[in-house]
Amino acid sequence: MKSVIYQLRQLKRVSNFPFQLDEIGIMVEHCSCVKNKVLDRYFFCFSYNKDKYISTEKNLRPLFSIIPPGTVINSDGKKLHDELFFSYSVSQIEKIRELFNYGDEKYSSFLLLDDEFMQNLLKLKELITMRNTLGVADKLDTLAMHMIMTVYSNSLQNNDNPKNVDVEAKIQEIAIKLKHGEKLNALIRKYGFSRRAFYYEWSKMFSVSPKHIQLEAKLEQAQKLLITTKLSIAEIAEQCEFSSHHYFHECFIKYFNSTPGEYRKRFNSP
Repeated sequence: MKSVIYQLRQLKRVSNFPFQLDEIGIMVEHCSCVKNKVLDRYFFCFSYNKDKYISTEKNLRPLFSIIPPGTVINSDGKKLHDELFFSYSVSQIEKIRELFNYGDEKYSSFLLLDDEFMQNLLKLKELITMRNTLGVADKLDTLAMHMIMTVYSNSLQNNDNPKNVDVEAKIQEIAIKLKHGEKLNALIRKYGFSRRAFYYEWSKMFSVSPKHIQLEAKLEQAQKLLITTKLSIAEIAEQCEFSSHHYFHECFIKYFNSTPGEYRKRFNSP
């Protein structure tokens, strides 16, 4: 089969399946040479058979990628491979975000070309030849999403995921910045997570909540102010952004086993 991109957007559907394909691309000996190309759709790509071609790539393992709209692509055209891709309109962006619990950045994982994947690929190629038959576009929609979700679910359990390191580093950076008083919602947006994806990744690394980290940071800031300044306890509670003097007092006792006033006297006494 030669490299072909099949347009499915205009094909009539008979079901209400929410993820309708724009395109299916089956690319043989594929490479691209583009500079600063901005994608206008969601792409789910399965790259494989790199070892069949003379390649400059260090890692020839198959790769699965989710590439959101707005991603800037730069390629030198040297990385030959076979590729299957599914593309979806930006009108489906919210549904895709919710389904994958993932932010607006590229995701990659190694791809296992097992028997199920290869059988689904053969079935896909067969259905494509009948794509103008009523009802076949619906079958392609559902098969595509099944292939995507199977690979994605497997990748989340795969410790050899090349994105794992990046995601873990980002979560660690967020934790550090929370300790320095930065706002959680702003950090989630800055690092490209959806809220659900962030909390999923956070729970894999920490046994306490981000709110707990923020509270500890505020209490430690209050501790320093009690020792190094003459601010009143009420002023310290306000400066450290506690909702009330009473709440500050309650949290401080739990954390330091002492009231703020007692703590100050203990460290300021001659």
